[in-house]
Amino acid sequence: MSDARNNRERTVTVIMEKAFPIARARAWEMLSDIGRVNRAIGFAPVRERFAAAAEAGLAHLAAPFRYPEPAGPDHSFEWSRYRWHESYREYAKGPLRAFRFGIRLDDKAVGGRPGTLVQLYAGLVPAHPALALPVRLAAKRLMARTFRYVAGGLAADAEAWAIGAYPAADKTAGRQAVNEAKLAEGLRQLVAVGHAETLAAQAGRLIRQGDDAAAADIRPYALARAWDAPREDVLRLMLAGTRLGLFDLAWRLVCPVCKSSSETSAPGIPGHADRDRCAACGTAYEAVIDRCAELRFSVHPAIRSVDRPAHCAGAPALPPHIHAQRLVPAGETVELELPSHAIDWRLRVASGNERLKLALLAGPSAGRSGIGTAVLTEDGWTASAVTGYAGRRIAVTNERGADAVVAVEREGLDDAAAAASHALLLPEYRALFADCDAMAYIEAEDRFEGDRIE
Repeated sequence: MSDARNNRERTVTVIMEKAFPIARARAWEMLSDIGRVNRAIGFAPVRERFAAAAEAGLAHLAAPFRYPEPAGPDHSFEWSRYRWHESYREYAKGPLRAFRFGIRLDDKAVGGRPGTLVQLYAGLVPAHPALALPVRLAAKRLMARTFRYVAGGLAADAEAWAIGAYPAADKTAGRQAVNEAKLAEGLRQLVAVGHAETLAAQAGRLIRQGDDAAAADIRPYALARAWDAPREDVLRLMLAGTRLGLFDLAWRLVCPVCKSSSETSAPGIPGHADRDRCAACGTAYEAVIDRCAELRFSVHPAIRSVDRPAHCAGAPALPPHIHAQRLVPAGETVELELPSHAIDWRLRVASGNERLKLALLAGPSAGRSGIGTAVLTEDGWTASAVTGYAGRRIAVTNERGADAVVAVEREGLDDAAAAASHALLLPEYRALFADCDAMAYIEAEDRFEGDRIE
């Protein structure tokens, strides 16, 4: 009997669903960040030592997905933003040989009001038939915890959720002690230099109530959206807070090809080297700061120390520039759902990084009419550009001899990225680094040119 057939016969299938009075976009926000979900349902961080196969008794089967995550970019995830995501794993040892887990979101009225039906599904292949029942029970417990996580999120207001102040059901959301004296003084000075008292109070709430993951990686434009505040006001607040010792600042260089990001060594200079090479895809490119650098913040350790636990190496929430990602098996055609708005989209093949410009047009609102087609061969895409219809689908045919992972993604930085082209012009930023050699680098005119990629 082949391994594939044996796996099919031993697969344990578990499906649970529940409707919540919540918008589909909010449900996606809660469930697409697998790391946050894993923390909420009790998974240990990835870096912890996991039990060997010989130690895997019923205690370890209580969390059958508790395996080390792969290093580097994780292409085992497939998704279409705001609709579904799914992951697949295979293992050589341990209680499971393989598992497939997915989440699907559909509109469904709850109590006569708009809501979302959340469906969780899993296909698990236990290492031995005797493990089928424990694996099934463990999967149901984890799904029930996931539903409690969503229900708890409904009890938290939108702002608290956005800053990581998760509901009490999230037992593992760590929060370290806060130096209240330093925090109070810093917030007082923020208001004294002209920043809105309401925004200063929200910053204080983030520092006090945000979990470690939220406090360690702050995107000011994402906060602005959550706080319903002007983006520039929030960015100015974070910069002023950095000068007052509330936050630390860091630049992340984003590869213009694969979009992987890495923190620069010099916090005042985004892209300190004239040339950079992406550690993920190997592409050499000019470090053009207005298009490749994103400004992020973290709470200053003198105010509150934060841990940076990793609960998942890959998840749909981690690359916000990707709208959809699918595995396209060799010799097959797969349809990818397209975004509803037409901006700088493209198709890209993971690993090989072959890119195809994607132009979106207004199209039919129903049916399958107007589906565009893109063809991938051993030599790359067969065209230099392809046209699709916003909100519809595009068919990708893989004529290669090997499977390919294809993504629908943005060309530039995503909407929540605080790009260098804006941040560097603010006086609050220049005041931070007025006395160092960063200013000479930043003011060089040739830093704001188009990307040059080899």
